[in-house]
Amino acid sequence: MRTILFITGTDTGVGKTIFTAALTRHLRARGRNAVALKPLCSGGREDARQLHAANDGALTLDEINPWHFRAALAPVLAARREHQRITL
Repeated sequence: MRTILFITGTDTGVGKTIFTAALTRHLRARGRNAVALKPLCSGGREDARQLHAANDGALTLDEINPWHFRAALAPVLAARREHQRITL
């Protein structure tokens, strides 16, 4: 059976990435096939790089984080600034 966990928080810097990376490492250390994703980010990719490290190379950085934008704004606003659309 496949389980999907969605980690969310109400603000920037509340520990979502730290918690998700720790949880991913914990599950992988116990033999679970776990990976962490950060589909959207803006203002840099450091969070995605932390998750990439926690995934032990199971996915590429672009698979973990396909939509990334330079401006440190809400991703939809950063995408608009770069004249890009976020599509599935």
